[in-house]
Amino acid sequence: NAQQYPEVSYLAMFLAVDYSQVDPVITGKFQALPGITPITLTATELAVIQAKRINVFTLVGNNARVVREGVQSVDGWFTDDIINLDNYVEELQVEVYNVFLRNKKVPYTPSGQNLVISASDLICRKYVNNGTFADRPITDATKESGFSIEKAYKIVPRGIETATASMRASRLAPPVQITAYLAGAIHKITTNIDVIS
Repeated sequence: NAQQYPEVSYLAMFLAVDYSQVDPVITGKFQALPGITPITLTATELAVIQAKRINVFTLVGNNARVVREGVQSVDGWFTDDIINLDNYVEELQVEVYNVFLRNKKVPYTPSGQNLVISASDLICRKYVNNGTFADRPITDATKESGFSIEKAYKIVPRGIETATASMRASRLAPPVQITAYLAGAIHKITTNIDVIS
């Protein structure tokens, strides 16, 4: 019953994202939920719901249907980020696991480690293309513009030469560190207006 379970429609909207496309990812705010009628709230009721970090499908301003904020119970986490990252981790695990399935042997050498790094790079690039990760401008006093661009992700393996005898004996490779920047979404903006006569 869509009227009783708007969360199911909300979740289905996110689970329908095709991560293999270019820029298909969405945010939870400002989205219409097919088959769901938005509820009417007073400003006080809305403030209470927002303070408790609860999503609600309501009418706002120009009567556009929205899910308020698209938040989770933890500050700073939004539904889109959680679901996008869950999918990313799943695809990364599968792609790395497939390295072992596609090869008769993954040697304990830099070339073997590169097979895993290449698999990781493939998935990271996919998540840049689909809009989950993005390059990030950072303040940089050494540049004339005042900023430089950090790539959306970097993959830094710990060298094979750092492996201990114990790691080699148990066939555990040195870790690979992936750092990625979430693209995020803009939900609010301040507009300053000066009127001069």
